[in-house]
Amino acid sequence: NKDGDYIYLWDRGRATLNTDGKALKLLGTSTDVTAQKRLEYQLAETAARLDATIAFLPLGFCLLSSDYHYIRINAALADLNGLSVEEHLGGKVSDISPFAWGMIEPILKQIEVTLEPVLNVEVKHPSEDRTWLVSYYPVPDVDGGLLGFGSVALEITERQQALNTLRETNV
Repeated sequence: NKDGDYIYLWDRGRATLNTDGKALKLLGTSTDVTAQKRLEYQLAETAARLDATIAFLPLGFCLLSSDYHYIRINAALADLNGLSVEEHLGGKVSDISPFAWGMIEPILKQIEVTLEPVLNVEVKHPSEDRTWLVSYYPVPDVDGGLLGFGSVALEITERQQALNTLRETNV
């Protein structure tokens, strides 16, 4: 541009040819798409930050579609279900976590109606001595409708065991 900065251009053109296939004239346009490219870069940076946060979060985290398919999940929550992150993506909660679906489904149905989060639900694993504190929340779309659901899970097994030990010693 006139300031010496690089800009992104989108060029289109066409040629009018004679019967021999030689160009008689060229007609074209150039559009400055620098602002769009900057926004794309900013979006990619934001996505990278979000991906890193999700990946290294010391909590279980997932995003579900409005029809209960895993869109995003971190390793902490995937490990809870005994599957990899990749094995979750696109899968339905009822298929991947059947032991928890009976408890999760009414919560998600409630969120669909109220668009309010359900916080700090204590969840015990059916076959292991493990406990989590789980919160579920609506993920709105740009128009305020329901795009899907989010969930975070904090394992509180050690805290629960310590409380139980404390209760037993105070009895």
